[in-house]
Amino acid sequence: MCCPIPDRKDPHESHPHHHDLRAQLETLTTEAYRPELADVDRLPTLDIARLMNGEDAGVAGAVSEQVPAIAAAVDAAAERMARGGRLIYAGAGTAGRLGCWTPPSVRPRSTRIRRGSSG
Repeated sequence: MCCPIPDRKDPHESHPHHHDLRAQLETLTTEAYRPELADVDRLPTLDIARLMNGEDAGVAGAVSEQVPAIAAAVDAAAERMARGGRLIYAGAGTAGRLGCWTPPSVRPRSTRIRRGSSG
């Protein structure tokens, strides 16, 4: 358990860390409300595709800034797997579906490999 849950009279009262988590989520630009996109569903398909392509253009730069952290995470996972550790994927939506494709490409350390997915 991450921390003891204090006694609460109201069972609907949120966990003490929920406020911190909500504050962190509110700083993510991916979760921000964007008034200029409020009517995106009413745009012509070509305009929607152009908007999506414009948003995608920023991805490479954002990933580029994180390449050292990504490399460190891959190296740490490979080191642990070499010692018999496990690689566990968790994701939802596209991330979850893509995670289901990877296990066949990760060579198991033994003849047994456990896989499961739900979605």
